[in-house]
Amino acid sequence: MNPGSTPTRPDAFPASAAQQRLWFLQHRHPDSRAYTVTEAIWLRGPLDASALERALTALVDRHPLLRAVFDYRDGGLWQRVLPAGAHPVALRRERVDRADLDAWLGSRPRRAST
Repeated sequence: MNPGSTPTRPDAFPASAAQQRLWFLQHRHPDSRAYTVTEAIWLRGPLDASALERALTALVDRHPLLRAVFDYRDGGLWQRVLPAGAHPVALRRERVDRADLDAWLGSRPRRAST
């Protein structure tokens, strides 16, 4: 490798034992929310949704772990890291009364629609 050059990385890495366990459990019980964290925050005042989307996209672009996806191939589970900028964050805004929040959070789909 030349000094100052960026080392190349393989396209995929074998998943760790912990990642394999979670993947197995998720595929065994696809409707389970056991490892899903749902959070809601109350905001007051105007929201610059575009700025928030850009900030979240920058966060995802900065941290490869947040861009990791898993593929089962060649008899094993593999982790791939999507390129930065490949999937910008797009927020979906909904108004929910505070009294209805728990029911609303419980009714959300497990995965975001694409």
